[in-house]
Amino acid sequence: MAVYRVLALGYAAAVIAMNSGGYARPAAGWAVLAVMAAWTAYAVHAFADPARRGRPLLAADLAVAAGCLLATAWVETVPNLQAGRPTLPVSWVAAAVLTWAVAGGRRAGLLAAAVLAAANLLVHAIAGTTGGMGSRTLNGIVLLVFAGLVVGHVVRLALDAEARLARAVELESLNIRRAHV
Repeated sequence: MAVYRVLALGYAAAVIAMNSGGYARPAAGWAVLAVMAAWTAYAVHAFADPARRGRPLLAADLAVAAGCLLATAWVETVPNLQAGRPTLPVSWVAAAVLTWAVAGGRRAGLLAAAVLAAANLLVHAIAGTTGGMGSRTLNGIVLLVFAGLVVGHVVRLALDAEARLARAVELESLNIRRAHV
């Protein structure tokens, strides 16, 4: 997840750099990027510590992602949003969905995707795009939902496999001890 966060931050920085001249509030766009960079640095450090990976950190991660996404409505111009310009964080927000999916499985991944989908729809509704549902918006939402669902499912499969392997090793150990008695 740390690698994804850093790469997605780089992509968001490139998008903001390319589009900032057309923003209603260019300085605010750079401020949102600074928040994203600071959160990325903090999240990489915080999620590296298993003791800190609980609900408060997950909730903060989702809140920062949603906040950066919602900031798009203030930074970007309505005509640019209507024309299909991307949100400020672009794919960076997927890190929160993936982290929730890893931590809590399919349901958690889907919940995080739903929160970010609602934020994305709100940004586009403010811009007056057709119900907030342009094709890029819909594609982004679908990808977040799929990511949360698939990653959450794969994590649960891996945990189940790990538990079964541990049980098989335990049973084999018992069989070996019984054979030596």
